[in-house]
Order: sequence, then structure tokens, then C-alpha cells
Amino acid sequence: MELALEAEGITKRYPGVIANANVSITLAKAEIHTLVGENGAGKSTLCKILYGETRPDSGTIKIFGKPVSFRSPSDALELGIGMVHQHFRLIPSFTVTENIILGTDMPTAIPGISILNLESFDKEISEISERFGLKVDPRSKVEQLSSGEKQRVELLKALYRDVKILILDEPTSVLTSSEVTALFSILKQMVETGLSIIFTTHKLEEAMKVSNRITVLRDGCVVTEKTVQETSPRELANLMIGRDVSFEVRKHERNLGLEILRAQHISLTDETKFRMLTDVSIQLREGEILGIAGIAGNGQRELAEAITGCRPIDSGRILMKMTAGGEFNDLTNHSAKQMIEAGIGHITDEPLRTGIVADFSIAENLALKGIEEFSQPPFGLLKEKKMNEVANEAILEFSIKARGPNQISSDLSGGNIQRLVVARELSLKPLKILVACNPTKGVDVALTEFIRNKILDLRERGTAILLISEDLDEILAVSDRIAVLFNGKLMGPIENEKPDIKMIGQMMTGVSDG
Repeated sequence: MELALEAEGITKRYPGVIANANVSITLAKAEIHTLVGENGAGKSTLCKILYGETRPDSGTIKIFGKPVSFRSPSDALELGIGMVHQHFRLIPSFTVTENIILGTDMPTAIPGISILNLESFDKEISEISERFGLKVDPRSKVEQLSSGEKQRVELLKALYRDVKILILDEPTSVLTSSEVTALFSILKQMVETGLSIIFTTHKLEEAMKVSNRITVLRDGCVVTEKTVQETSPRELANLMIGRDVSFEVRKHERNLGLEILRAQHISLTDETKFRMLTDVSIQLREGEILGIAGIAGNGQRELAEAITGCRPIDSGRILMKMTAGGEFNDLTNHSAKQMIEAGIGHITDEPLRTGIVADFSIAENLALKGIEEFSQPPFGLLKEKKMNEVANEAILEFSIKARGPNQISSDLSGGNIQRLVVARELSLKPLKILVACNPTKGVDVALTEFIRNKILDLRERGTAILLISEDLDEILAVSDRIAVLFNGKLMGPIENEKPDIKMIGQMMTGVSDG
């Protein structure tokens, strides 16, 4: 077996944290070697070390048998190593071609004059695109592309540079199921040309589908390495977490309270005047979970943002009962701050972009929605000691892997950022309604189990929950009633006692009966 890459004894320490501890892995030529582990297990750090973006404290790396030392990603690229990061590194206002050729030697149309012949680059990129089935228009601006198309641009960047080793860090975290299937087909085609791929994920079914070998990381250490034929998703989950994982949720009989929310005939358009919601009405009672299923892009995010005050509606009303036995108050187009004060929490589906302030510490982000509690008159100075105490409690309760309450939030792994957002939203007082939008998207099995059971605990305590998820299994596992959004229109709801899965699937594709 010819080895494309050998890493031995890789160790990387940060203050209070060992990200990688004596990690050793190999990558054979023309194979897909997958690294699996919980969020924060050290996968991304290892990938950045292998790409020259982070320097290890100790350890050695060989590329095709030759020892190497990277000072920067440029050194890695020169040796044929490319990387697609979890968060895409593209310039939105540039075209596909401009993003791909950026940073390369670019011959000009007229020697000695800085005018690029973009047409020739467009043609070259189109040829690579067709060869590998990476369908994307070279002239499109990146800001116009879907997440799947942006990822294809990142893959084309690597192929344009003729890399021999490709590192993919959580490549499916922003993709739909059909885009994941297409990606796996492309990766297998790349391997057939001799490319070697390191693939990181915490989605075990995906690891089983795409890999030749799988290495499990836990707390920065290698736990085991296995071929796909030697293992199973359940075994991998147990090895990742260090205990038996329950794939069941603790759902008890519901104890319904009073109706607390009425969204009546909601319609809204997006920034381009495209209609995203049309005449949507929902009712929500205390102590129930209403699941909204649907394929991404059918108005789910807009519905969540309308109810939480993050987006104004064009028509309709949002009514909420503020006290038991009281009248419904009209909260239509109230601000996000007013919705928070009314007791509406919001787990966003983009935690890094809209769930936290990236440059704030963990303690500061946890205090954001209750800042009055942590400020002291007359000048509003922050009670840092109290903020840190609350943050330390949240770090323990929600198992946030961090150096402490003052760690900058953007330095956390994606899963730990999600833990931070969930911790803040679930601690909102009062929390009468929780709008949870894809709360387990992109997180590992342990955190998925944790979040779902936290949501069910809220249900037991009488909180009304609107669960909006692209994961139909999640909707079926925890919801009391199920509705479907398709093209901005709501179908249902139906009771989730003995649901007709086929019918729900038809509703998700726009078929309303049978």
C-alpha cells in the first residue's frame, strides 16, 4: 500500500486544552480515510496542522515518504495538499472563476499589462467542472450560489491547483441530503483518478458510506482505527463518546395546557420581493411540540424569524397569551427584544452568524438576552463576577468544551457554539415559547441526544415548542403534531401518533393528498 501521507505523534496544546495528543494516522494513495469524533474532539485542529495552517508542538509529517515541515498553507499547496474548510473561504462578490484563480499565477491577456483573459480561465474551469461532475457556472457570483454550489467551487479550487491530497473538514454540515449524495459520487470519482482524501465528520452513517478506513478521535486522542467492514455506526458512536449511546428519546405523555400562540394568515416576502410565506396559520399550546418539516428553502427560516421578531411580516397577525386566563396580546412586527421580553426563545439554524457575537466571550454571549440582570446602576457596569458564575454553571451543565468563561466564542468548535446558543436560550426567564430551528443540524450524536432530551424536558415543564427541522426522523421522534412547509404554504398539522410517513414525504414535495 503506497502511503500518500503519514502523521506521527502530532500534539497541539492551547492554554488549558490539549487539542491533539500524540495523534498518528496514515492516508493511502487513492483512498478516503475518515476522521470521526464529537464536536471538539480535535478533528479540525489535526486537519489544519496537515494543511500547514496550524503548527504542531511536536510530531512529524511525511508526504509520499518524504519528511515535510509547513510554515503556511502555501507550503502545503506546493506539495499538492488542498483543504476545504467547514466554513467556506470565498469572496461573495467575486465570480466563481475569480475565486478559483485568486492566489495563483495568472497570465495576462496582454504581456506586461495587468488585464486578465477571464474567458480562457472560464473555459479551463468548465472543463474541470465537467470532468468531475461539479456543475457550476464559472461566471456566477458566489453570493448567488447555494451552499452545495459553493462547496463545488471550493472543490474546484483544489482541483485547479492539481492537488494530490484533499482534506475535507465537515463537508456535509451545510448540505441537503441530495447534495450529500452528489458529493459522495464526486469524491469516489476523484479517488478513481488517484486522489487521496481525508474526510472529517460526526455523521456516522455518512462515514460508513464514503470511507475505506475510519479513525475515531476522542478528547484529542486516537481511540481506534477500523475498516468500514470491521465496524458499525453504533460501535463508532460508543467509541466516540466513551459510553453507550441511546438513540431513543425520553418522550412521555403530553400534558397540554392552554393555547399560548396564534400565528394567523402570515405572509411575507424576502429582500428580493420573492414570496416566502403565504397565508400560514399555526396554533401552539403549552406543553406541546409542533414539528414543522420540510426541505430547506421552503420558508422555514422566515417563519422562525417572523415569530421571534427578527423579520417583519407583510400581512397577518402574531398573537400571544401573556398570562394564564388572560387575553391574547398582538405582537405583530414587534422587535426581537420585545419578543424576548415576552418569553420567546430562539435557537437559530446559523449559530455562528446569527446565534452569537463571535468576538464576545462565552460569559458575554450567555448574558446577551438578560443584560439587565448583569448590569448595575447607575452607569450600567457589568457584574463580571456574576456573569462568570453563570457561565461556569452553563459550561458544566451543557458540557461546553472551553478554557473558561472568558474564552472568545468564535474559538469554539461548531458543536460547542451550538451548546452555547442552546444554553442561553433554555435559560431565558421566562421561557414560554421556544422556536428551535434545526437545533441538531451539524452536531454529533451525543449532542443530538442531549438537545432532544432538553427540548422534551421543557415540554414537561409546560413550555410550548415550535420545532422546525429538515430532519424528518427528528420531527417524528419528538413532535406531538406535525405540519409541513412547502413553497411557503403550510400543510397539516396532523397528530404524531401513527404518522403516515409516505404521506408526509408527499407533502414535503408538494403533494397534499394520498
